[in-house]
Amino acid sequence: MGFPYFRTGLGALGVVCGVVLSGMAQAASFSFALSDLVDGSSPTNTLTMTVTDTAAGQVELSLGFSGTSTYEFVSNVFLSFDGEARGLTFTQQSGGPTGTVSFPKDNGFGFDFAFEVAFPTKNNGAARFNTGESAVYLVSGEDLTASLFNAASLRHGDDYTALAHIQGIGTNQSNSAWVGGAVPPVPLPSAVFLFVPALAGLYLFGRGRKVAGPAGKANVFAGMFTPETRNLSQTA
Repeated sequence: MGFPYFRTGLGALGVVCGVVLSGMAQAASFSFALSDLVDGSSPTNTLTMTVTDTAAGQVELSLGFSGTSTYEFVSNVFLSFDGEARGLTFTQQSGGPTGTVSFPKDNGFGFDFAFEVAFPTKNNGAARFNTGESAVYLVSGEDLTASLFNAASLRHGDDYTALAHIQGIGTNQSNSAWVGGAVPPVPLPSAVFLFVPALAGLYLFGRGRKVAGPAGKANVFAGMFTPETRNLSQTA
């Protein structure tokens, strides 16, 4: 007798699940800072990175370098790349210097396959990726997605999504550092937290519907009475 209500409840639960899955299926976009010192001297400035799906087969790579040191600059950025390098194109959209892209193998950084952007390092400040600058690049290729750049490397026991080489560190600007960064865990959509209470509610509701009342009819109030009160209500 309670099955129509139970099916209605399951339908509502399906809507909750649909909301959860649709939220998880949105286009990928992740941001993080490369602030963990892997090797060398601690830099003053921080490189931040955002990788975003912009269209089918297109990924936008945004870099920003900020801090108080006017001498530090970025010379290399490595991203772990879990895909094929063939047929990819790299185009600067705005800002910063033009980087040179290559796809080296491991290179000792723990990457199975690396996507490297190398910037000028010669004594020509205008050509470097300097403090206060940002740059946006478009990477295009068949079946390319941002998730292909969200693969962890292993170095010194830590997982890194990307590594960067920062130079010009220290009072004499002769030191450098390798810094790493990882994509933070993506929080589950809030609708997920409705899932367990919804299941519990459906279970209790189903049990209440199975308790027979007068004339064999389901007693939806059965769970609200004490055993003594329930017996009285059924024999009256």
